[in-house]
Amino acid sequence: MIRELFEVKRLNRSIFLILPTLSVLAALVMLRGDIPAFWKYLKGEDAYVGSSIYKVRRLVSNPALLSLITTDPDYQDFRRPKPDFSFPANLTLVSKIKDGELQAYYHLLKQFRKIKKSYEPSNLDTEDQLVNGIVSLANSYYLSNQLSDRIIDEGVLGKRKSTAEDYIFYLANAKSACGTVGEATVALLRDAGLNARLMYLSLKPGKLQANHIFPEYYSRKQKKWIMVDPLINFLPKSNGVRLSSFELLNDKHAKIQANKLWNNTATIGGEKTGLYSNKSVIWFDRRGLVRQLFYYTPEKKNHEIVKQQLSQS
Repeated sequence: MIRELFEVKRLNRSIFLILPTLSVLAALVMLRGDIPAFWKYLKGEDAYVGSSIYKVRRLVSNPALLSLITTDPDYQDFRRPKPDFSFPANLTLVSKIKDGELQAYYHLLKQFRKIKKSYEPSNLDTEDQLVNGIVSLANSYYLSNQLSDRIIDEGVLGKRKSTAEDYIFYLANAKSACGTVGEATVALLRDAGLNARLMYLSLKPGKLQANHIFPEYYSRKQKKWIMVDPLINFLPKSNGVRLSSFELLNDKHAKIQANKLWNNTATIGGEKTGLYSNKSVIWFDRRGLVRQLFYYTPEKKNHEIVKQQLSQS
């Protein structure tokens, strides 16, 4: 009897300590977040459109963490919901639609559906064909619109109200750059049933800015994240095996191939550059209720420089 009374008192004391914590968390979600988004996030869906209540920046400096973010499919990002092409475009697009632009948008989706039909989730050998098709599709629209005078409307992309479909719409119709092409590719990969995330690259460890953006998808075939660069229609390989962006930065021959393609098709500020190098810093933003950013650079001598940058941000 005495023992039972003791257990009840301990339980009451635990509840007394837990309730204030839950109340504070609920208040933060209501004030800084978004209740429907929070509910979706709790259910394990791949989107959290509300504001994060806490942010953590981590430099990937040990092999265990590097292996985790390279091989764990759960390390996608949670920036925006998957596209839903079952709804009419006028119900999903925030973009300002001009004459003929819906036709181009639907034509892109028609091509995408043909590519998607080639994929059989039960047959992992069809995964490569699916990804190759999506990356080539995004690249073809990027190249075909480079001389277009249609530009992306201000105040649409990157805003909370913008949708994944908006990026695909602008890829189909406007002159775009790596951010739009990368976001559109992520959306198409996700609709095809793959986990995907957007990666950012800085040329220098001492000035962390997004000089380039590209996606990664999780390969069920290789059981790791794989880099794709739709801007240059590139999937890095080493001895026939596809690479993550982390592996690319540590593979001399893959970097040479990537930089050769980059300098033949794209530049930064009109200048040719070794985009992928030992000085490059890559990261992804695993947004959610707790926002986690993981940064990586291959040379240990640059770690302190990156750490200093992260402490100032």
